[in-house]
Amino acid sequence: MSVGFDETDFKACWRVIVLRKRMVLGMAFAGLVLAFAVNLFSSPVYRASTRIEIRRQLSRSPISGEVLENPTAQAENLALFTTEQLITNRPLLQRLSGSLCGAGPVGPVPGGPLRPLFARLGLATPRSATPARAADDRVEWLLQAISVRPVRDTRLVDVQVEHWRPDCAREIAAKLVDQFVAYEMEQQAEAASGENTFLRRQLTDLHAELDSTQRLLDERTAGGDAPSDLDVHQRAATIGELNATLIRTQTERLAASARYDAMRAAKVDSTWSGGALPLRNPRLEELQSSLAQKRSELATASQVMGPQHPRRIALETELRGIRQDLAAAWADALQDAKTEADLLANRERDLRRALADEQSALGRADEQQQRVGLLEGEIASKRQLYDALVKKVEESRVSGALGEAPVRIVEPASVSLRPVKPRKALNLAVGLAVGVFAGTGIALALEYFRRTIRTPGDVTRELELPVLGMIPRQP
Repeated sequence: MSVGFDETDFKACWRVIVLRKRMVLGMAFAGLVLAFAVNLFSSPVYRASTRIEIRRQLSRSPISGEVLENPTAQAENLALFTTEQLITNRPLLQRLSGSLCGAGPVGPVPGGPLRPLFARLGLATPRSATPARAADDRVEWLLQAISVRPVRDTRLVDVQVEHWRPDCAREIAAKLVDQFVAYEMEQQAEAASGENTFLRRQLTDLHAELDSTQRLLDERTAGGDAPSDLDVHQRAATIGELNATLIRTQTERLAASARYDAMRAAKVDSTWSGGALPLRNPRLEELQSSLAQKRSELATASQVMGPQHPRRIALETELRGIRQDLAAAWADALQDAKTEADLLANRERDLRRALADEQSALGRADEQQQRVGLLEGEIASKRQLYDALVKKVEESRVSGALGEAPVRIVEPASVSLRPVKPRKALNLAVGLAVGVFAGTGIALALEYFRRTIRTPGDVTRELELPVLGMIPRQP
């Protein structure tokens, strides 16, 4: 072995390359020829492009229509990337694969980079054993041929399709975006139909609740039993009058009771010797005046007459009679005071009972009136909600018929007449580079495995003998 790569420096490698320059140049030329053949025999691939706009769909309440949330930048990006995945979803591509380019092969063909050439030659992949397998193959091919790219900082999405036939590329791109727009319209129509169904169900339930509440209100107000505001005011006025009468009666009863207690405390009988009475009565005042007069006459008679004097005895008899009449009158007055106190107590009790009854009746009237008011308010609010739902159902029906598509085609499908593949300059550069590297590698490998002796260093290394001299090569 003459040269080891672990001992070879760059100069030695360059000398090897110079010695085998024909091989390196030959491999570089072979790489160029191969790249030229690829460029010559590869059919051009054309790219069709179209652009769509994803319109903003705000999340709204199905009843009030108010915006529930404002979209954020993250939500916008998520919507665009979701659209990117929806455009290339398999059900949509399966629907598209059944109506591609009526003439010529458009599906997967063998050959890698030479796939369009094999398609032109009619060497397309044989049909699959089953239609389902063939449809899957077409979908897989479409997934490779179609690319979707959202445009940065916009709501636009670019859709690109590559095909070796420009008319097919343009047709696939146009049909793809048309079907996607139709698909989005179908989804929007289904959502609108579901919203309309929900609103109608809510409308039916609300109508039933409204009828039930109205029947309950009619039952409460049937027969004129429901109290009016006038009835409530009249009962309140009656309660006020009863309160005033009760206070007045209670005051009179307390005064009568106090008067009766004072009369009971005064011991007025046939032996009463006189004094102030707790009750002023004409009869009692008259008897009290007669008693005082007779007592005065008896005192005067007692000074000039003896105990057995007829005049004095007559005065004493009259005095006893007046005292007896006074005791009888006082007893009658005491009984009248007791009767008055009892009557006032009974009247106070009746007034309290009547006041309690009126207050209870007023409470029931207030409660019933409040219930009726609540029912009327509930009916009014439900009628308002019912009218809003009716209006919303009509708006939903109209918007479903006239609503805008959530996706709009901004730029129709167009194809450039300049093919995007093959890239001839790139292929030639790659072929040249591959040929040069391959030639260099082969040259270095041959030099590594060479067994001949060409230099004094080979003699020293291989034979381990010193070099005595060199005979120059004759020209």
